[in-house]
Amino acid sequence: MRILTIGESPYILSALSRIHRDMISFMKEKGNTVGAACWNYDTQWFAASDNGEFSYEKDGESVCQVFPFLDISDKASPQLYEIMKKFKPDVVISMSSSDLLPAISSIKSIYPDIFKWAAIVSDGAFPMSKSRKDDLQLADIVIATNQDTYNSVQELCKNVYSVHIPYGADTELFTPKRLPVDGSEDRVEGLFRAVMVCRNDATSNIPAFIRGVAEANKRGSAVEGLIHTDIYDPTLLQEFYDIEQMIEEHGDGCVRMTSSFMSPSDGVSDEKMREIYSDADVVVNCSLSSASGLSALEGMACGCIPMMSPVGAMKDIGLTYNAHGLKATGMTCGANLEACPFIWRDSKEYSVVSSDTIAEAICFWASFKKEEPFEIAKLREVSQTVSGLLSRNVFLKATEEAIAEVLKVKSPLVLEDCK
Repeated sequence: MRILTIGESPYILSALSRIHRDMISFMKEKGNTVGAACWNYDTQWFAASDNGEFSYEKDGESVCQVFPFLDISDKASPQLYEIMKKFKPDVVISMSSSDLLPAISSIKSIYPDIFKWAAIVSDGAFPMSKSRKDDLQLADIVIATNQDTYNSVQELCKNVYSVHIPYGADTELFTPKRLPVDGSEDRVEGLFRAVMVCRNDATSNIPAFIRGVAEANKRGSAVEGLIHTDIYDPTLLQEFYDIEQMIEEHGDGCVRMTSSFMSPSDGVSDEKMREIYSDADVVVNCSLSSASGLSALEGMACGCIPMMSPVGAMKDIGLTYNAHGLKATGMTCGANLEACPFIWRDSKEYSVVSSDTIAEAICFWASFKKEEPFEIAKLREVSQTVSGLLSRNVFLKATEEAIAEVLKVKSPLVLEDCK
């Protein structure tokens, strides 16, 4: 079967990028011929042939041909159409927020039988726009990565088959050695570390984390805050935070970056990310919107206790974590932080976590680590258990089965023509 994946470059620090990377490899391993249409790309990270074609490589071997294209513009649709004419896919699997859907649906509306379309939609806490209804109505199956997105799809697209399949961490890659349950391991001796891995944009709520860590230290907790983000360009400060300046002005010497800022062309080292998570006690995601909660699940796979905004996928993760934590320790773990309501530009009410709430939660867990090391060790085990339940392998297998069932093809997706 010929499968064309459409999504963000597999080298970006984002959940959508990782979903794309995993889907490319997974469908290739199943024996399919795979092509990848990529946006938000830097061609230097793809292998180039003498005739100017690009390919995505893994472990030094070519996985699939890559077709770079411009995203979310009036040029996206014609570019995608030319890619489809060249590749001739049986199935298109798109991985995106709602922004890229019109480019795909416009082709599908004109040529409804040219391919089958599986849309993996990963919106955050903000409700999906009703304008996307016509786009998703043309999909053969919609796969939502969190409950809020699934609810929106169910409401707007009642005639389209849709499923909720959470996307999570590569637990084989991110899980370190088994954590002891006797409380003997002190991940960072004499210091409590909180790590935040996020995109550098306003929805990540980075200022609240910096101020929260500083406030926790003022309240007597020995805490270090670590930030790892994806992009920093001094010429684009209207779009991105100047985090170095923010740390200098509000971090009180207790917040630092884990490494230099990374641009899309820098790539992402999973081994480095595992080291970052494994050095921390808690993983913090205080985003205003979260499509998958991936950074929390990666940190949990490494044994971090999660502190998350009660929005999007993180709300789902928190409910699961608290249920398992209550069973293991007899206490509600408080994985979800308290949030205050605010009004967004579309006059709908959302929630935001304050720096004071973050400080209070950090102080609680820092004290709990000192006073209850045995219980902390059990909660780290809970983190790994929950991360395993919501892992990428579970997502990939469930996604393959859902697509195969709806498209009436064999599972795994090989050899059968679905047209």
